[in-house]
Amino acid sequence: MSERVTTDLDGDGRPVARKRSRSTSDAVRLNNEAEVLELARHPGVAELLRVTRAEDGSVELVTAFAGTHSLDTCGPLPVRHAAGLLAAVAHTVADLHDLGIVHGRIEPSHVVLGTSGQPVLCGFAGGGHASTIPPASPQPPPDFCDPAAPIGTPLQTTTDVFGLGALLRTLVLDSEGDVEPIPDRRWSLARLRRPWSGYQRRALLTLADQATDDEPLRRPPARRVAAAIRDAIPAAQLAPLPQGAAAFEHTEDPVVADDPFAALRPTPDVDQTRAAGGRALTLVAGGIGLSLFFFGLSSLRGGSSAPQMLEPVTVETPATRDELVYTPPASSRVCAPARGTDVGDVDGDGCPDSAQIDAGGLVTVGTARYEVGAPGDVIAIGDWDCDGQSTPAVLRPATGEVFVFAAWATRGTDVEAAAATNVAGGVDLTEQTDDAGCPILVVSTADGRGIEVPT
Repeated sequence: MSERVTTDLDGDGRPVARKRSRSTSDAVRLNNEAEVLELARHPGVAELLRVTRAEDGSVELVTAFAGTHSLDTCGPLPVRHAAGLLAAVAHTVADLHDLGIVHGRIEPSHVVLGTSGQPVLCGFAGGGHASTIPPASPQPPPDFCDPAAPIGTPLQTTTDVFGLGALLRTLVLDSEGDVEPIPDRRWSLARLRRPWSGYQRRALLTLADQATDDEPLRRPPARRVAAAIRDAIPAAQLAPLPQGAAAFEHTEDPVVADDPFAALRPTPDVDQTRAAGGRALTLVAGGIGLSLFFFGLSSLRGGSSAPQMLEPVTVETPATRDELVYTPPASSRVCAPARGTDVGDVDGDGCPDSAQIDAGGLVTVGTARYEVGAPGDVIAIGDWDCDGQSTPAVLRPATGEVFVFAAWATRGTDVEAAAATNVAGGVDLTEQTDDAGCPILVVSTADGRGIEVPT
C-alpha cells in the first residue's frame, strides 16, 4: 500500500498536506522525497515544511497545501490555458534540470493547481540527482511511462521531457477548441467570424511527438519545450481559479469541487467577438505556408554521430524539413536594422544579422532556414574564431560533446563538424568576450561552472 495523504491546518492555521508511511518501502520513498524537496526549493515545486521520523521507522512528510485540483481533475481547458500551464511546468522542470535534479514520474496527478492557476510539481518520491537510481516507486499511468527508462535504470532528464510531452498531448487532445472544419465549410462567413485555431493544436501535438520520441537523444530539452509552447501559442496564459473555488477543508481523500475553471471557459459570445486579430493570424499562417512551398528553405541537418550539413534538394512538399531548397539571403550595401536576436554577420555581407532558434534545432537567419544538430541539442551562434563571420555551435547534453561549425551550408556544399571538446554535465552554451573583443564559447554545467571551449 502507498503512503496516506491527509490535509489539515497546522498550529499556525496554515493549510498543510501530510504524507504518512504505511510500510518500510513507503518510509524509504518519503525519506528520498524529503531529500529531493530540500534541494529543489522552487516556486513551482511543493514546499517542504518538515519531516518527522518516528522510533518505529515510520515517516511523516509535511508540505504546504498547494491546491484542491491537479491536472488529473481539472477537466478540459481552452488550448491557451492548457499551453500556459504546460509552459510553466516545463520552465520549472528546466530549472530543476539546471540543478541536476530529475523528477522521474511526471504525470497529471503530480501537477497541482493553486488558486492563482500556478502549477505546482509534487510527487518526488521517485526523483533524485541525474544518473542516480531512486527507490522503487509505483509506475506512472501507461501513457506516461518512458519506454527508454524501465524500472531500476538511472534517472535521466529525457524521462522528464517524455512526461512533459505526454502531459501536453493529453491536455491538447482533451482541450476545448475547434476540430478541423469539413472542406466545404472552411471558407464560410461563419468561419471568418470564428476563425479555426486547429493549427495551434497541431503545432502542440507535433511538439508532444518530439518530446516523447522513442530515441531520448532526439527529445528537446525542457527549456526548449517551454519556449516552443510559447512560440506556438503566443496567447498562452495561466488560468486563475475563481475566488472561493479552492476552499480548504480537512480531508483524507482528494477534494473534488465544482468545476473551478467554469468562469474562465469561453462562451459563444466571447468566441464570436474574436474578430480581426484571429482572422489576421489565420490568413498570415496560410500565406506563410504557400510562400514556403514556392520559395523553399535550406537544410542543416544532424548526422548520426556529429552535426552535419547536407546538400539541399528540390522540395516537393512543405511538410518535411529533410528536403529543402537553399535560398541565400539578399545582401545589401546599406545595413538594415536587425530584428530579433543579433548574432553578428552570418552571410558575410558586412551587416549584422538576426536569428531565431526554434524547438528541434530549426535556425532561421533572414530568409534562410537550417536544421542544426539533432533535437535536444543546445545551439548558440557567434563569431567563435573571430574571423568576422558568425557560425553555429552545438552542445549535446546527453553526451557532453560540443561541436563548432566553420561555415554554413550552401547549395552543393556539405558541412560536418567534429567534436571540439567534451564537457560532462554541460547544460547550456553562453558567450563571453576576451581582451581583444573576440567572442569566447563557454559551456555552463549543472553545478554552475563555466568551461571554455577551444575554437
